[in-house]
Amino acid sequence: MRWVCIGLLAIISMWGIAFSLLSWIPCYPVQRFWDRFDYPDAKCWAFGFADLEGFVAVFISHTAMNMVFDFIVFLVPMVLFSQPNLRMKNVVAMAGIFVIGAV
Repeated sequence: MRWVCIGLLAIISMWGIAFSLLSWIPCYPVQRFWDRFDYPDAKCWAFGFADLEGFVAVFISHTAMNMVFDFIVFLVPMVLFSQPNLRMKNVVAMAGIFVIGAV
């Protein structure tokens, strides 16, 4: 379970850093994102696409991956509910954490 958590932490962190950089630096140089008409040859990617289809594709991929990672993070502690001889105190505590996470 420890290695699963560390692996998920590494994968989700890399995903978060990658999409953060794509949103913080949508064009090179960044100024060209705001002055697009002054620089028609700007190199833009991800959330800086000039066409709607490219932006929507990046947005949908970001949202879909976020939902998948949320679901995986939600499922990982579910293994603990299947342990035999689990005390009621632990069951209530884990259920409370799931309710807080769901809200």
